Amino acid sequence: MTGWKGPALSAPVTLWLLLAFAAPLAVVVLLSLQAGGDPFAPLLQPLSLAQFAEIAGDGFYFQVLGETILIGLATTAISAVLGYPLAYWLARMPVQWRALAFAVILIPLLTNVVVRSLGVMLLLSPDGLINSALRLVGLPTAPRMLFTHGAVVVGLAQVFMPFMVIALYDTMQSTSPRVHEAAESLGAGPAVRFLTVDLPLSLPGLRSGTVIVFLMSTTAYVSATLLGGKKVMTIGMLVMQEAVANLNAPLASALAIVVTLAGLIFAGLCTWGLNRAMPWRTGKPGEPVSLPGWFVALAEILGPTLSRLLLAASIGLLLLPLGLVVIQSVNDVPLATAAGFRGFTWKWYEQVLFGGSYTASFLVSLQLALVSVL
Repeated sequence: MTGWKGPALSAPVTLWLLLAFAAPLAVVVLLSLQAGGDPFAPLLQPLSLAQFAEIAGDGFYFQVLGETILIGLATTAISAVLGYPLAYWLARMPVQWRALAFAVILIPLLTNVVVRSLGVMLLLSPDGLINSALRLVGLPTAPRMLFTHGAVVVGLAQVFMPFMVIALYDTMQSTSPRVHEAAESLGAGPAVRFLTVDLPLSLPGLRSGTVIVFLMSTTAYVSATLLGGKKVMTIGMLVMQEAVANLNAPLASALAIVVTLAGLIFAGLCTWGLNRAMPWRTGKPGEPVSLPGWFVALAEILGPTLSRLLLAASIGLLLLPLGLVVIQSVNDVPLATAAGFRGFTWKWYEQVLFGGSYTASFLVSLQLALVSVL
């Protein structure tokens, strides 16, 4: 009597997952195996590797794939370096203040990616915050930061770093305080305690965060388009161009399959490598590591200052672009991307609140959000 209840109760969810995830992926695979690029051709055709052969025979696609992977690796590395001090700060935060501290990562995470990318543009533009600060102190400016690979990496790190922080926090907050007390009783300072206790125990979170950030950054489209202009090309932008502009869905699908396979290979290698660094999770003893005396002394001197600087950089990267967008919303400029404060105005809010098209779009977005929740 009870044997059929579990499958029956899970059937609606299983059907939904098949329709929402498995079916679109199957369509992409079938499209990638079509011989031609006719947008009106039937889905079921004789299978062909013509699209993959076209990709393999054109060095341009390999160049874009290589740049996309390098951008993903750089984004992942920056997210990890800046995410560690922020996750450590959250894990050590008193319970009564932890909810407020989480707003540092949740508010950016819940903000539209277009808005966040606009904030990064205002940060890096020739008249943006960074160049204005450099002029103020009399240092040379960097007017060409925007529309570069570096700008894309900064924008993607701003968007995806919260996922790394959450993954690291999940493992760091589970570490017993007694472990830190034991390390302190053996003479370990803050820097050595982090390197020998917190860092190894947080590797499962680093593994999850690394895979998530890399997969999401290599398939990103919006931030790469806005911050790279037309000077930086990624696979996500190429897929969009082939599918929408060129109406070549088979080639776009083949490119999507290629970048998906590259992401899966990276995820497998990352998981294998970090699992080897955690032998204790499989019951095997870990090899003891002895840090040189000079390194310990240097780490204890520079560690606290470096961690504070990285924490300030991570919080600044998450919140500064949003603050610039808030200022820009009352800035009397002709374009949203025009940096530099020209004067206070409410005209943008008047257009949003009393313009019919904006109100209608907001209501449609609200309806879609409610349907998604339900």
